[in-house]
Formats: sequence, C-alpha cells, structure tokens
Amino acid sequence: MNKTDVKRILSSVAANLQVSALGVSFSLADLGSSETVDERIARLDKIKADLEAAIGAVEELQGDANASKLQLDQMRQDVAALQQDKTTAERLLKLPEESFARLLDRATRRGQVKGIIVGVIIGLVTGCISSYAVWSFTKDTEAKSALSVPVKPTHIDSSTK
Repeated sequence: MNKTDVKRILSSVAANLQVSALGVSFSLADLGSSETVDERIARLDKIKADLEAAIGAVEELQGDANASKLQLDQMRQDVAALQQDKTTAERLLKLPEESFARLLDRATRRGQVKGIIVGVIIGLVTGCISSYAVWSFTKDTEAKSALSVPVKPTHIDSSTK
C-alpha cells in the first residue's frame, strides 16, 4: 500500500474528527496529505498553544467566579448583620419613643399648670399696678373735690313729725 492508496481510502471515508468543546477539528484525509511532518508539528503546536490559552482563560474565569462567590457570601453576611442591627435599633428606638411620649405628656401638663399660675400672677400684678395708678391719679382730685363741694345742710322738719 503506497501513499496514493492511503489517500484514496481516506478520502472515500471522508470522516472528520471533531472535539467541539475544545474547538479543534481535523479531517482524516489530512493524515494522508503531502504536508511535511514539520508542518503538522507546527500546526499541532499552534493548536496546543490555543488550547493552553483557552485553559488559561477558563482558569481565569473560574478564579473570577470563585472571587465573586466569596464576595457574594461576604455581602450576604453583611446584609444579615445589618438586618440584625436594624432590628435591634428599631427595638431600642421604640422604647425611648414611648418614654419620650410620656415625658412630653407630663411636660405638657406641667406647662399647662405653669401657664395658668403665671397667668394668674401676671393678672394680679397688672391689676394691682392699674389699681394703684388709678388711685394715685384720683387721690388728689378726691381731696380737692371733698373740700370744694359744699355740703348742704339737711333740714329736719318738725312739721313732719
């Protein structure tokens, strides 16, 4: 069997061998071609380099995926911790809110009582001041009017008795 016979047999078979996951394909007819061994080795070296580059890219993607997964796990832990902190803060804020409402209610009542007391005191003071002012203005005029107004003597009729 010589080279032409092998070529004829391989071309009649015309089968292709493909490894689709790796993106490599070659025909069985190529095995009987007139390529030199060096050319085939060079082609195989190129295929090997491409496969190594693909493996490197896959490893890089796998590393990125693992890093993203770790980052996602860390973020989930952070979210869980923040949720717990939020719950605790809401519970703590609810207590002071109730206490503040009671304190404000007491302060409002005290403020109302204080306002009433202050109003009464201001009313008494202003009343005293206005009474004093009226008295001081009318004091001199009353004394003069009492002296200047003649007093009528009253008659007592003996006939009416």
